[in-house]
Amino acid sequence: MRSERMRKAALAAALIVPLGLLHAWVLAEICIGLVDVLFLYECARGRGFAWARQPWFMAAMLWWGWLLLCSLPLPLLGTGGAGWRMGFMQALVIPRFFVFTAALQGWVLSTPGARRAAWWMLAAASVLIGLEAW
Repeated sequence: MRSERMRKAALAAALIVPLGLLHAWVLAEICIGLVDVLFLYECARGRGFAWARQPWFMAAMLWWGWLLLCSLPLPLLGTGGAGWRMGFMQALVIPRFFVFTAALQGWVLSTPGARRAAWWMLAAASVLIGLEAW
């Protein structure tokens, strides 16, 4: 039962993300982080980490490695000018999006009701964008 409550809490946080990305980035980041932490905790409790062996996740991690490499100050390549630390720090935390995606795919949106709720939130965000652009 505890696992189901955690999944519902993660679903509630995930449903806030679309509207949060439009108007409250910090709230969206907090919700993404909450989903990530709950998902990783659930995986550590016995769900397993098979999701990390999916081809898309491995490709994403390779891309992340490339981002880190490109963010390093490498004098021979002419990188490392002003602000490289900020770029490196931004690249360093990119995997939170990969974990969030894996959580949505295999845990948070695992029921038809959850997928329907996510669809409605994305539709609401789309309508809001349309109204604001009008």
